[in-house]
Amino acid sequence: MALRALFALELGLGLFWLGLSLGLGSDPKMTCPDDMSVYVDPFVEEYFAPELMDGTYYELAYHDYTQPPPPLCGCQRSVKAASEDGLSISDAFSIKCKGKDYKAPLFFNVSDTNGVLWGKCEWLPGGVCPDAVVDVGTREPGAHYPWVLEFQCANHPKTGNIIFAGINFYSREATPEAFEAMLASAGKHGLGPWMDPLTRLDHSECTYPEGDAEAWAPEAGPSAEA
Repeated sequence: MALRALFALELGLGLFWLGLSLGLGSDPKMTCPDDMSVYVDPFVEEYFAPELMDGTYYELAYHDYTQPPPPLCGCQRSVKAASEDGLSISDAFSIKCKGKDYKAPLFFNVSDTNGVLWGKCEWLPGGVCPDAVVDVGTREPGAHYPWVLEFQCANHPKTGNIIFAGINFYSREATPEAFEAMLASAGKHGLGPWMDPLTRLDHSECTYPEGDAEAWAPEAGPSAEA
């Protein structure tokens, strides 16, 4: 998410800017819920802990108009790390376009609702987008998450019209089994109407940015909720 500002001009992706400005990425008749926790699994609501997201994830699929699709771009990877105080999560996101790696530092604050994060999205009116951690691929409290299914949704702060909806399938293992598990969970948790279109990614021939991802990850989340 929030990648276009890094490379849209270089890649000539004016159509993607147009798509975002028109509110594409969702049915315009739909609106984001006031309470994003309606999409969060009860296990996540009870046991979610930011530090259990720490580690490297490969994006296996997405519905996200800020990410140019294959064959132009691919190999998306997310290296997540919780802050020491557990109040924010940094996300060293990378994507490869035309053979070149692009780094996109993303970050999120925890909210008062377990499983709902507040992402810093400066490209959106209001600058903040709610991010629901829908499911985490385990039902063992305290276990690191094998995969993370995330759903972001934002309405315009003045008009109330939807301006962005994004779904990200992140997995520690780039396997068909992980994708199928997340796809089933997305349907179970009501994301079906939001997933058209869903873009699959193939990591079989990917390479990723060299060096320590934490060195270019952000250190803090947004200063306030929306």
